[in-house]
Amino acid sequence: MTSTSLTFVEAIDFGMQMSLAPSIRSHTSFETARKWVNQCLGHHELCRRKNHKGNIPKRLMCVEQDRGTMELSAHISYGGSLPADTQYLSVSHCWGLEKFVTTTRERLPFFEKSIPIDKLPSTFQDALVATIELGYHYVWIDSLCIVQDDLEDWLTEASKMADVYRHAVCNLSIAGFSNGIQGFLLKRRHNNPTLPIVNLELDHLEHGSNGLYVIAEESAAEDVVHQPLFSRAWVRMNSVDSY
Repeated sequence: MTSTSLTFVEAIDFGMQMSLAPSIRSHTSFETARKWVNQCLGHHELCRRKNHKGNIPKRLMCVEQDRGTMELSAHISYGGSLPADTQYLSVSHCWGLEKFVTTTRERLPFFEKSIPIDKLPSTFQDALVATIELGYHYVWIDSLCIVQDDLEDWLTEASKMADVYRHAVCNLSIAGFSNGIQGFLLKRRHNNPTLPIVNLELDHLEHGSNGLYVIAEESAAEDVVHQPLFSRAWVRMNSVDSY
């Protein structure tokens, strides 16, 4: 059991979001996520300075949506044929013990034309949905963008994974699931915490004042590092210091 550190934030002066949409798959949830990504790219100095040009993986999944039927389609594209400023998402997930469709030498020519989305595990299907909903068309997933039974391709492309994640405009970290079967765009959240607001009289404190305050965790992302994804050595080693 871990202890939780709480902080009081003045509700009037801090325009914070007080609750989450009940469905992760909802339009409201994706609208919030788009705002977060845009705020990051537009206002965070390190993110603005990040140079994506020319740093495109060898292969990406190209995702498109039919405007009439709203159905998704996908195929493998080659980074060398794309504009230098092409932006892409990446996916970090636990493979688990269940077998699922991957790119092999035999399947590669077919996947270059079309990937059977309905045959993909739910996590990958959700990643394609998230890619479109966040306003992008390209996503990198290791098991589909690296030819799994080609040792030369695997050794070459796996050695570049750090750069793939570094230059992705956003990484979809599927932290809370131990395999790709369940998916992550839940129709209903397991929990939907709402931040409590209290009316406090703080005149006796040096920096306090009367008014409405929000009670929030000082580090809301602290619990993330205890999820299944962070049991993977390279994920924990490279990410734990970020929280």
